[in-house]
Amino acid sequence: MKKYQQLEEKIKELQQEVERLKEEEKENKLPDYFKIEKVLEFLEDTSKVWLIDECFTWESTPQGDDYWCELSEELRPVNDQDIIQLQKWVILYYQQN
Repeated sequence: MKKYQQLEEKIKELQQEVERLKEEEKENKLPDYFKIEKVLEFLEDTSKVWLIDECFTWESTPQGDDYWCELSEELRPVNDQDIIQLQKWVILYYQQN
């Protein structure tokens, strides 16, 4: 393998790592206007899906507005991934405060 090919390969690897880190950063950022009390209340009783409206700004999450809107309007059920994501944000909130 020629020197420039090795460098090109290294650049590809580094770019993949940059993209991975960008995704990780998005997931490790609290949504805008995150309201810990509302999130905890929802986690206590996930049947109160209307609380999702008051928990954070949906657009500022990796999932986006439509995702949380479907949940809050009961167009889809709360799943394990939803709970896990909210729990991650709760942990992140306490780590930062």
